[in-house]
Amino acid sequence: MGPSSVGYLLIGIGGCLGSTFAFCLKKKKVEFTSLEIILDGILKHNGPKLHLRLNRINCQINISLNHNQYNLLEECIQTFQKYCVVSESIINGIPLNVKIKKKIKKKS
Repeated sequence: MGPSSVGYLLIGIGGCLGSTFAFCLKKKKVEFTSLEIILDGILKHNGPKLHLRLNRINCQINISLNHNQYNLLEECIQTFQKYCVVSESIINGIPLNVKIKKKIKKKS
């Protein structure tokens, strides 16, 4: 029971984007009352064998500001995403190396 594997991926992306954006806002001293990250993963059957794949990820960030600090907010909007390790890794297509170690249990 709990999130699916795709759900965990979306949680990782949302957490990284949110914390990176919040870090930039705090660094620029932008006061905000709420920050909400909404992610939606689009699954689709692809290829001749119709394997289920994550085709697209949509992210919406909602922010409420204490004061009119839109210039500083815009600076963060323009820069924060490139500092999110998780989303940048996915966008740039990180290689995945999988090794399986087999261990045969000896009978006693």
